[in-house]
Amino acid sequence: MSLNVWITGGTKGIGASLASLYHADGDNVIVSARSRPNNSVGTFIPLDASSRESVEQTMAELASTSPTVDVAILNAGNCVYMNSATFNASDAIELMQVNYSANLVIIEKILPQLRKTVAIKGTAKLVLVSSSISYLPLPKSGAYAATKAALTALGEALRYDLANEKIDLHIVSPGFVDTPLTQKNDFSMPFLVNSDDAAAKIKKAIAKGTLDISFPKRLVWILHAIDFLPARLKTKLLSKISTVEQTK
Repeated sequence: MSLNVWITGGTKGIGASLASLYHADGDNVIVSARSRPNNSVGTFIPLDASSRESVEQTMAELASTSPTVDVAILNAGNCVYMNSATFNASDAIELMQVNYSANLVIIEKILPQLRKTVAIKGTAKLVLVSSSISYLPLPKSGAYAATKAALTALGEALRYDLANEKIDLHIVSPGFVDTPLTQKNDFSMPFLVNSDDAAAKIKKAIAKGTLDISFPKRLVWILHAIDFLPARLKTKLLSKISTVEQTK
């Protein structure tokens, strides 16, 4: 039986790769993003995550287009790096809107559709794409990591309630994935994964029922290991890769 799959940020990077995989399986794919490139698949519904009005319009159109959704993958997001010298509150607040606040509205509006799916098919899936940076915020990543940590915390708390409603909540925490967003990075990205491989891992894990999906494992283990260090030692270690010069 084919699935109704909705993917935000579904025209680039991981989202586009996931859309292609589900489409290849014969599923009904709906993608949302600011704009649609010519090579995207499935039905397109525009979404500007920086605007609450746009998010609400998208959700209304989605409910009209597909009253039930089997798998909702909330993947849209952005990344802005700033250190203590370049810290900008306006940029951080805008990033929180795109990566976190927009998803609050989406979750509120998508849950009724997921519940309709449960009533018909017995189960549904909500997938939040977070980041492994939420395990250990690194220098320059504070504003971005905060948005992903908030999304992860929200997802974990909702997971326990939704389990009673037969809705599985999956949290995806990838490391560095080769996408148009990360291609702008000006630093080395260890254990870089291409978007097709990342999407294949995510899709397989969702189908298997894995609730916490993180990769590559080597990077995740390193982040967890450093995070377990005492604060003073962790600070001494990570300050060495800070881009802020040490005060003389």
